[in-house]
Amino acid sequence: RTAWLINEIKEFDAVSLREKSAADVIRSKTDIPVSVCVDPTLLHDETFWEQYEKQPAEFGNDEYVLMYGLGPVWCREHEKKAANMAINIAKAKNLKLIHYYYGQLKEWMPEDSEHCYCEGPQELLWLFHHASYIVCCSFHGTVFSLMYRKPFYTFNLPYNGNRMKDLMNSVGIPDRFLEEILPEDQWNWEIPWENVIFTPLGETMNR
Repeated sequence: RTAWLINEIKEFDAVSLREKSAADVIRSKTDIPVSVCVDPTLLHDETFWEQYEKQPAEFGNDEYVLMYGLGPVWCREHEKKAANMAINIAKAKNLKLIHYYYGQLKEWMPEDSEHCYCEGPQELLWLFHHASYIVCCSFHGTVFSLMYRKPFYTFNLPYNGNRMKDLMNSVGIPDRFLEEILPEDQWNWEIPWENVIFTPLGETMNR
C-alpha cells in the first residue's frame, strides 16, 4: 500500500502535508517539493472559535476534567490508558469527569462520570474551553487544548500519533505527549505558555 501511495504522489508537481514526519517520508522517497502547512483549525485564534461555542444543556457550571477520545477499535488499548489517567486526575482533584467518544467506550468510565455526545462542534468547543483539565487522544483535541491554554496531556495513538507528537514538538512542549499513564507525583500542570511556539511556522502566540 505504501508503494502504491508513493507512486501516486509522484504524479503531483508538489505536495503539502500537516505532519513533519510524513513530509520527511515523502521527501525520502520522491524528488517532488514537499512543504509542511498548519492544520486549518490553527488559522484562527481562540476569539474566533469562542463566538461559536454553545453550552450543552445538560451541563451546569461545575468544574470538570474532560476526557476526549475517538473510539475506533484500533486505538482502544491506547485510549484506555488515557481514560484511566483522566479518572485518576478527577479523583485527585475531586472534580467531575466528563467524557466524549465517537465509539462505545463508556464502560471504562465510573458511574458518577457524565458522557456527552455533543449535538455539534459548538458544544464540543464549549467543553474544551471550560474544562479545568483535559486528557485526549486526538489531534484536534490537542489543538483546542492548546488554543484555550488548558492544563492537558495527549496520549499517543497507533497510525496517527505522529500528528500529535509533531505538534507538541513544534510548539515546544513535548512533555505533554504521553505513551503511558503518569503517576500523580509526576503530573506537571505548569505549562510555560509565554514560551510556547504556536505553529510549525514559528509564529509565537500573541494572546
